[in-house]
Amino acid sequence: MPGELRQRRTRPAGRDPRGPRPSRWPDFTERALRYDIGSTFAVPLRRHGTPLGALNVFVPEPARPTSSPTSSPSPASGSADETALLLAQTLADAAALGLANHRVFTEYRTLTDQLQEALSSRVLIEQAKGMLAERRRTGMDEAFIALRRYARSNRLLLDEVATAVITDSQDIAELGREHPGPA
Repeated sequence: MPGELRQRRTRPAGRDPRGPRPSRWPDFTERALRYDIGSTFAVPLRRHGTPLGALNVFVPEPARPTSSPTSSPSPASGSADETALLLAQTLADAAALGLANHRVFTEYRTLTDQLQEALSSRVLIEQAKGMLAERRRTGMDEAFIALRRYARSNRLLLDEVATAVITDSQDIAELGREHPGPA
């Protein structure tokens, strides 16, 4: 059973060669027939082996062979069912490419936003370190330790403390009141 289930997930489902059978989904069948849907099939949406979904195809009337009584079918040309299945799989492959590209774009956009935020935060912290070091006449390392210690002891983000120092809304003297010790 698991192998059969996997096959159904990775291979297109076509028309049952045994012909019409009693419906497994009577409600769906009734509604489909009401809208003149003669057959339906699904093809997988996948990109580089990664399943992304399925494309469901609803055919208005059952597909008929493309050969006419006067011409013999060519080995290269298949039935209308095969043609519809190939066309649907081509569309599914194009849709899968679009979905995969959107997913990659979204991941890179998120990463870019995170990196930009980290860079902006770092710039603020460097500015605050410089201002604090100049006003307290200490080194940059000591200024950073004071910023970090104050942020931790007050449960604030470091860039929030840095912004407060830059905008003068944080009293610089208050940063020096923190207890010395490991940061």
